[in-house]
Amino acid sequence: MEPRRDRGGGRLTGHASRQSEWVARGPSWAATRWAAHGDRFSSTCSRDRAATRERIAELDDALRRMDAATYGVCERCRQPIAEERLAVRPFARCCVSCA
Repeated sequence: MEPRRDRGGGRLTGHASRQSEWVARGPSWAATRWAAHGDRFSSTCSRDRAATRERIAELDDALRRMDAATYGVCERCRQPIAEERLAVRPFARCCVSCA
């Protein structure tokens, strides 16, 4: 990113300005800022991992239903779940009507 200068005093603006501010405030302040970004990233990764674990559990359950010969059967109305729904959502427990 090319540093830009404002029209008045020739001050750096945008990303370059923030970097200059961090350098001027010292390493501990910059480290604190980076740690805050790291915490946000870590939180996002934790949510992603939790969602992945949940999806794997849903697929494992679908495999158990296959073994029990109940895969593709709605748990509420006991009617077959449409193949189109299972193609999009292979771990579906209910048909579209009951969902």
